[in-house]
Amino acid sequence: MTVDSIDLDRLNDVMRARIHDMIINVWKLRGYRDGNNYICPNPLRADHHSGSFMIGVAGKYQGMVTDFAGEAIPGTGKKSVSALAFHIALMHGGDKAAGVAWGKDWAGFTGRAPDSLKRTQAALADFDDRPQDNAQDIEKKRKRSLRIYLDKTVGWANTPVDYYYKGRGIDLSALPFPPHAPKFKEKCFAGELGKPGNDPDAYLPAIILPFVAMDGTHLGVHRTWLERTDDGRWIKSTLLKKPKRSYGSYAGGVIHLWNGTRVLARTGVIAYGQPLSAAKGALRVHLAEGPEDGWAVVMAYPDERVDVAGSISNMGGLAYPEKVTEIVIWKQADPPGSAADQQFRRAVTNFRAQGKRVMVADVGKVFPGVKDANDLLMGVRS
Repeated sequence: MTVDSIDLDRLNDVMRARIHDMIINVWKLRGYRDGNNYICPNPLRADHHSGSFMIGVAGKYQGMVTDFAGEAIPGTGKKSVSALAFHIALMHGGDKAAGVAWGKDWAGFTGRAPDSLKRTQAALADFDDRPQDNAQDIEKKRKRSLRIYLDKTVGWANTPVDYYYKGRGIDLSALPFPPHAPKFKEKCFAGELGKPGNDPDAYLPAIILPFVAMDGTHLGVHRTWLERTDDGRWIKSTLLKKPKRSYGSYAGGVIHLWNGTRVLARTGVIAYGQPLSAAKGALRVHLAEGPEDGWAVVMAYPDERVDVAGSISNMGGLAYPEKVTEIVIWKQADPPGSAADQQFRRAVTNFRAQGKRVMVADVGKVFPGVKDANDLLMGVRS
């Protein structure tokens, strides 16, 4: 079988673009995401510990398979290989013709899998337009986002954060412990309104929340810009087309909105839950798409751990540690078959592929006309 090199390059692009699908559903590897990399043991050698073997799932090296402890494919002398080369070695015993033939079918190029072709086309569009941030740029954004979160911010109590959330039916002061995550920034730069440093009108009050990796490493920030109405209420800013934005690459990370509660063994006293990185035993996590939905879940279940993914697409790339055995995903009322609905289904598949027990809280199905958990809290019907 002869294959044009251009076809091979595009097939490798497909595998790079759909690398998460390859890792979870084709190669069936178990590991965790750390920034732009997926970390797991190398299935091609007797590798029992994660750490040295990684697969790029975002950024400049998306789709690159690297083993710093040896060879990515034993016998090749190469520490790094393409996704296609690794697939051929892992799934087809090194038979290039068989691997390429399978890849063309899987990508939808042969017409045998039209649904897969649609996924391929969408993934390639995103892949071809992806930002080319290098490691230095990513680290620079992480540091700047940490400054956004910490510099000239205050706690949420008795600030517009408090008043905005109360307007959404969320009373953080009613929780058994003060939440740590939300900060208030009186003057937070909004790029839609001007240039930093030169335009004072480009700085608005905002809620700041931190995105972190599963090990607690800071990744980025989520900002919700606010404005005060004539009658004194605090709402999302109407000056911006997008009053909610994230800064920094938060792929694979979450906002740990609320850690739930725990019982201290020695005293029996109820205390605030430990951070995910420190908590022990089998854990359950409630996962919402946005902060308001997440806070609505916290208000309903204050003893439970609640995370926010920031987007449905990010849900599909999350890899929780093994101690998280159960995930409750709070679904928004997206139309069946829509892009958002398809991404949600991929997220469910992602977690199930990791061996998690997945439950879906579909408030729109139980309460017709309700879009999400926060609407349910506020008693809103469309």
